[in-house]
Amino acid sequence: MALHPILPVIAGECLTSYLNRSAQWHCCMGLHDFLALVDLPRAALTAPGSETLDRLEGLLGLPVGRLGEMTFTVDGDGGRMLAGLPVQFEFGDIRKTKYCPKCLLEDLKPDSPSQGVAVGRIGWQVAHIRSCPVHGLALLPGNIQSPPKSLQLITDITPDQKALAGIADQATARKWSGLEAYISNRLARQPGPAWLDEQPIDVAARACEMLGMFLLQPPMVSLSRLGEEDWHQAGQLGFEISAGGGEAIRAALQERMDAALTGDRSGGAQKVFGCLYKWLQYRQDAKGKGPIREVVRELILDNFPYEPGTMLFGEPVDRQRVHSVYSLAKKAGITPRAVQRAAILNGLLDAELGKPRSYEILDAEEGEALTEMMLSAMSIAELAEFLGSTFKQADDLVRAGLISRMQGEDGEVRSTRKTILHASAEGFLEDLLAQAERVKAPSRGMMSIDAAVDRSRWPALDVFQGILSGALSRVEIVDPELKVQGLLVNPVEVRDALARMKGDGRVGSFEAAALLGMRQIEFRNLARLRGPDGTPYLAQHVEPNTRGRGVKLFDIAGIEAFLRDYVLLQELAERAGVGRLGVKYKLDALGVSPINDATAQGRLWYRRADVEGVLG
Repeated sequence: MALHPILPVIAGECLTSYLNRSAQWHCCMGLHDFLALVDLPRAALTAPGSETLDRLEGLLGLPVGRLGEMTFTVDGDGGRMLAGLPVQFEFGDIRKTKYCPKCLLEDLKPDSPSQGVAVGRIGWQVAHIRSCPVHGLALLPGNIQSPPKSLQLITDITPDQKALAGIADQATARKWSGLEAYISNRLARQPGPAWLDEQPIDVAARACEMLGMFLLQPPMVSLSRLGEEDWHQAGQLGFEISAGGGEAIRAALQERMDAALTGDRSGGAQKVFGCLYKWLQYRQDAKGKGPIREVVRELILDNFPYEPGTMLFGEPVDRQRVHSVYSLAKKAGITPRAVQRAAILNGLLDAELGKPRSYEILDAEEGEALTEMMLSAMSIAELAEFLGSTFKQADDLVRAGLISRMQGEDGEVRSTRKTILHASAEGFLEDLLAQAERVKAPSRGMMSIDAAVDRSRWPALDVFQGILSGALSRVEIVDPELKVQGLLVNPVEVRDALARMKGDGRVGSFEAAALLGMRQIEFRNLARLRGPDGTPYLAQHVEPNTRGRGVKLFDIAGIEAFLRDYVLLQELAERAGVGRLGVKYKLDALGVSPINDATAQGRLWYRRADVEGVLG
């Protein structure tokens, strides 16, 4: 049978305060005597379970749901709850409480709703609530000396009215924060920002405070030395950002990270993210961190080199996303300066040549592909051996652009430097040998390239271009192992075909690519492209050779016109004196797009009129 009439609950009142008032109102006795009268152990009220709540419902006439909003309860699995929401111990420590002196002064007035009895508020027991929403004051800590499991009463920490008035006059002003309002509203079942509502209330609150603390304090701040005002400000800022969700959090962290990694300042993820990193990395035994863990983890993996298998925030890294110049150089066994230069020249790194900085990063997959190219690159002598050609033939092929050097290695380069791309040389040789027919013995009139050069009076370079363009009706090879040395052509056909092709002012695809400074695969893609009006950027002609097979030829005049109307990204970067990526990002932001797509090592073409209109 419930005690009647049922005593009204004061807004925000905690259970022990309500029981204390009920004991005085119904029985004119103190709480402890009242509990003994109804045979209810004090310890059962520190975190009541379902059995205790059922007894209180029958005694006080308040539904279990309402009682659960007034105290921390224990569910069937032993977990703590408040207002039906699961929380960890740190969310509210029943061994500690806070109070607002002005609230208590108002309670002690005889005409107050509590009729002169001090009222404890459940919000004062929540660790993340540090101010009073009514009076705008900082909550003060109460000095409770009783054992941890004993029953705590607000009357035990309330000074006398005169002392309380003096305390109220000296109280520090503190505005009710957005985080405190969010916690209060969520306990009242009111919706808030979706990103926060999707996680437990205590996890969301702690994430806001840790985010704000990182943004407001030096990275390596000692959290144990910070005061309540520091945590209050951190919670306010962290909530404002977290309300925008994961993208807003990442943007704020990115801004702080960029500010930390400038000039000669550098450091790893732990140095940059400091207390936030240590909280996520080393407190694995503590409560769950929620989705902020994934936001920070993704940002770190996108900006710092972490090898696969490395444990980051309790989870192994599945793949390495980025390299610094130093990590890539170490993995490849190449000097950092060489890696930096190659990465900048190949458009993988937007940086200036000089001492590499640890925060200058590039895509891991593209970077490792670049170092593989560097390690497999050849000198002229090695190229000649690979092709089975003479040194001069190899040198001419590179100078003409039929075989590519690494990006940025154009012009005069010492022949001993290993700058020639193995893949380009391999592709050239495959295309060249693909034009030859395997025979047991040479046909009549067929002879080696060197002999045909002497007879036809055409340079070996032109002969190679004629073979690749398909202008020669017959190319033979007896022993493919001899490679270039094994190729056989007819000098008479060489003379006639080259004279006809050159006389018409046309070149084959390989020579056209060389004139444009492009690799063969890039040129093929460009040759297929069409402008907005549907016409190709490079007009091509198909002419039959002596055997009737179609040969694709390109007008030299058309190539020259293309070079007048379009410009390479590399040329724009050199003109501006900055890296390619910097120019590309600027053009992207201005809405200027290239006419072609490119891989990381590809070359982008822009209409000169479009570029000059925005870059000047």
